[in-house]
Amino acid sequence: MKLKDLLLLLAFTLFTLGCKDNSRDPQLEEQLNQVRNEVIELFDSQDAENQDNFLLTFRPSAEATAKQTFTGKELSERLEFIAELEAELLKRKK
Repeated sequence: MKLKDLLLLLAFTLFTLGCKDNSRDPQLEEQLNQVRNEVIELFDSQDAENQDNFLLTFRPSAEATAKQTFTGKELSERLEFIAELEAELLKRKK
């Protein structure tokens, strides 16, 4: 895995660990949008091969982290966010 891939996963992991016990309120929605924008920016800066490699590991890693960190509604919201972000990345893939 390339360094930028690790940075993207690290950013997501830190985000999820830092948000435990927050409900999806406007402040959390703002944080989700910030993470989404940062991941997309880094993803867009990668070549096609790195994008492919990232897409292979992103969702399984992100979902595993979310499942270890959240339960109930919080988990459902994070899984929804992960799926939405993956869909956006697939649209942007080179």
